Amino acid sequence: DNTGATLTLNAATGSFQFAGGTIKNGTVTSADGAALLLPASASGTLEAVTLATDVRLENNSDLMVRQGLTLQGGAKLTLASAGSSTWLRFMGTQSLGGAGEVIFAGSSANNVVYAQGTGSQAGAATLTIGSGIAIHGAQGGSVTQYYAQDAIINQGTISADTAGRTINLQEVANQGTITASNAGNLSISDMPDVQGLSISGGGTLSLNGTWANSGTLSVNNSTLNLAGNFTTAGLGAFNRSGGTINLTGVLDNTGATLTLNAATGSFQF
Repeated sequence: DNTGATLTLNAATGSFQFAGGTIKNGTVTSADGAALLLPASASGTLEAVTLATDVRLENNSDLMVRQGLTLQGGAKLTLASAGSSTWLRFMGTQSLGGAGEVIFAGSSANNVVYAQGTGSQAGAATLTIGSGIAIHGAQGGSVTQYYAQDAIINQGTISADTAGRTINLQEVANQGTITASNAGNLSISDMPDVQGLSISGGGTLSLNGTWANSGTLSVNNSTLNLAGNFTTAGLGAFNRSGGTINLTGVLDNTGATLTLNAATGSFQF
C-alpha cells in the first residue's frame, strides 16, 4: 500500500518485477537504470497509481488497472507481444489520464488494451482515454471492449503511424484524434461516430460493423474501405485528395440520393 507516498526504484533498490502482486495508490518513479518490470507470462495490478516511470509488458503478460491510472512526465507503457496475447486491462469504469504513451511493440500485433467489466449491463466498464495520452507504435495492436457491454471513450490521440501495421479499434467513441499516416492502417468496428478520422500517406482505413459520420472524413492518397452497414445520411462529408474509396459493405440509400462529386471522388465496388 503506497498511499500518500512515492516508491522510488533506484540503484539501491534495484528493479522490481511483478509476480502476481499489486501496487496500490501513490506514485512510482525510477532512477539509475532501475525499472518496474512485467516479465513474460507474468501478471500484476496497479490500483489508483500515478506512474512516473516506464513499464514494459513482455510477451503473454497481463497488467490489470483498477480505479484509474495516471501517467506522469511522459511515462510509457509498452506492450511487446512476441506472438501471445499481451494485455493491458482496465477493470471497471475508470480513466487513463495524465501525460504519456501506450506503445505497441514486439514482433506480433497481439497487443491489446481492454476495457473490462463483469459481463453484465449493470457491471459494464467504460474506459476514458485522457487528452494527454497517445497510443501508437512500431507494431500493431487493438483497443477494444472485453465484453459486448463495455465501451471506450477516446479524448487523446490514437495514431497508426507505422507502415504496414494495423491498429484495431472496437466500440470506441472518439472525442479526440484518430489518424493513420506513413502507410499505417486503421480498422474500426462499431464506432458510433467516425467524424474527424483522417488517413494519409498510403495506408488503409476500414470502417466495419455499424457506423455513421456526423462530420468530415479526410482521405489523402490512401484507401478507405466502406464496410459494415451504413446509410447515405450517415456517410457525412469527405475531404478527399486522391486515393481510393471501396464500397465493400451495405449502403442503405432508402429515400436518399447518393451524389458522387469532386469532394467524394469515385466509389468502386
